[in-house]
This record gives sequence, C-alpha cells and structure tokens, in this order.
Amino acid sequence: MSHLETALRRAIADLDPSDREARRIALGNVRASMLRLLAVYDPPLSAEAIERKIDEVDAYIRAIEADFAPTPARAAVEPTPDAPLASSDFDEEYEAGDEDYVDEDPDEGPFDEDDLEDQSLEGDQDIEPDVDEASEPLNETRGLSVKTLALIAGGLVGFLVILIAGLYLAQQMTLGSTTPTTVEQSAGGTAPAATESAPPSTDTLESTDVPAEAVPPPTQSAPPADNPSESAVAAPDAVPEVVSPAGPPATESLVLFDGHDPSGFKSASDNPVKFEGSADAGFVEISSSASANGARLIVGPGVYQRIAGHDIRIVVAARGARDNPAATLRLAYQNGHQLSGWSDLKLGSDFQSLTMTWKVPKERTGGEGDAILIEPGIPGDQTAADIRSVTIDLLP
Repeated sequence: MSHLETALRRAIADLDPSDREARRIALGNVRASMLRLLAVYDPPLSAEAIERKIDEVDAYIRAIEADFAPTPARAAVEPTPDAPLASSDFDEEYEAGDEDYVDEDPDEGPFDEDDLEDQSLEGDQDIEPDVDEASEPLNETRGLSVKTLALIAGGLVGFLVILIAGLYLAQQMTLGSTTPTTVEQSAGGTAPAATESAPPSTDTLESTDVPAEAVPPPTQSAPPADNPSESAVAAPDAVPEVVSPAGPPATESLVLFDGHDPSGFKSASDNPVKFEGSADAGFVEISSSASANGARLIVGPGVYQRIAGHDIRIVVAARGARDNPAATLRLAYQNGHQLSGWSDLKLGSDFQSLTMTWKVPKERTGGEGDAILIEPGIPGDQTAADIRSVTIDLLP
C-alpha cells in the first residue's frame, strides 16, 4: 500500500462507513491539500508530473469509494474499450480546480507552510478528546454532525500533508543539498569586495580634516642610493592631530590635489616637485632653491568659473619635510596678472591644515591662467615642505 493510499484511508478510518458525505469531505480535504503541496513544491514540478500525481490520488479515491459502494442489484455493464473510466464525485468537483493549482507560481503558492503547521496543531487539539472516546459505542459517532467530522478530518489532513511533504523532501535530498552550497560560494566570492579600499572621498576633504597615513617608500624622483638620509622618508608617520580651519563652514569644496595625481604642480626644471608614495596615496615635496622659490598648482578654467566673484578659503595640508624642513610656508592666489596678498603660515613636523582667504575677481585680469603659489621657507634657503592635499572652499 502506497503512502498516498495510507494517508487517504487514515483520513476516513474513524468515520461511519455509511456516512458518505463525511467521507467525501475528508477525502476531498486530503486531495485539496495534496494539490496545494504539489503547487508550491521546491524544486517546482512540471505540469505533467503534477497531473500524474493528481491522477494517482484520484485513482486511490475511486478505489476507496468502490470499497464502500453497495453491491448493485443488477449486473454491472461492461465498459467498452473506448469508454472513459468511471470517475468519482471527486473528479467532477475538484478536477476543474486542478488548472488553478498547476498554473500558480511556486513562489506564491495558494497556502503557506506555516498555515499548514497551524492547521495541523489545531487539528491535533481537536482530535485528542475524540481519540479518547474512540472506544465509545458506534451510535455516539453517528450523532456527530458533518461539521465536527470535517474538523476531525482537517486535523488528520494536516498531519498527513506534513508526512507526505517529508517523504518528498527526502526523495529530493540530493538535488536540494546543492542549493545552499552554491549560495555560500557566491556569498564568499563577493565578500572581499566589501573590504576593498576606496579612494578618499571629497566629503573628507570638505571638512579639511586630513587623515594620517603611513608614508610608503619613495618611488618617483627617488634620490640616489648613496644618500642614506633620504631613506628616513620610508618610516611611518605618527598620527597627527589635525585641527579644522577656523571660520564659517564651506558651502562647497573643490579638490585640486588629494595625494594621488601630482601633475597639476609646475616648477622650474632645476627645482622639480618630488612625489613621494604611490598612486593610491602620497604627497609632494616642494623645495626652495636659488633659482626657484617653490611651485605653482594650476587652477583649471572650470574651477575658476565656479569660484569667480566668491569668497574662497584655500586649505593646504602641509608639514616641514623630513630633510631640511622649512619652518614656514607662503601661500598666494594668482588671477591673471593680479596676485592676492601673501599668507605666511607656520609648519610643524606633522601634517596640519593651513588656510588663507581671498575674494576672487569676477573677471580674470589678464590672459594668464589661475594658480596657487606655494613657497616654503625663505627664498633660496634650500628648505622644503610636504604637501598632502590642496582644497578650495567656497564661503557663504
């Protein structure tokens, strides 16, 4: 005897054999629950597989009905080979609903498994008093209403559906076990992406709080190997305490240099700007020599159009160089032929935010472009300063 037939017969085991209506309700509940289970089964079953399983259930129902059917008074008429098989009332009442269950999206089945478990628990609670009274005389069972019998059958159906679901899941154990492994590998493959370092955002530069970072070994413009004093640059810097510049908060910050691309700096050929670090993070070293006082950071036309006619604050994250450190740094803004006043700022051994403010003319005074002039120490004293970032803040 198959599991389906066992489930169907157990659903009507406690019913009066002569009560055909109660038996029809109990078997119908089992059949409907089976349809719901097939519709939401994971992995989804094909329409043909669902149809075969429904036919199997109907065949068992017809066999059970035949066991309870009374002996006919006249000889049964032999069906012709072309005649369709006799069907029970369940075929007529429920086969019309098969298409609804088969076509449903398995992800959005007609019922939820939690509801099925709740139904099973409720059914078990209703069954307990009736099970204790199973030995009572048959005439008391016949006195039960159809509604009470339906509740009893519903409890049995919930238990049987859970049993059937467990059997089907056991049969598909091999297929189902591959899905968690795939998901785990996929999750493992994408996890490192969350730890990848991102380039510094403009939000950090807007607050002018320059983060501390370790200075990597020199790469570009590295000094000759016979100069041991330059190797001290490779030592990591202590974490400095950077103080935000005083004054009103910026309405917008425009980053000219953030430690990545030093191509915006221009200087004399015999006093080049040296870039220390890597393409991801670093700083430039600007020196003062007899032929050149420092370097210029070009301000592009797009930036000038944005700041023209506005009060600006120039923020430079700077320190004295490791070798021949400058004690001061001079900043100025060049707008065509016009030059802002020089700002003399003190340098320390750690990076700190140095600022100057100026109101940019609405029209450029001359054909030359705009630039920020940076001169460390006293002109020609051979001292140097390290620059890690340069930002222009628009002030309200």
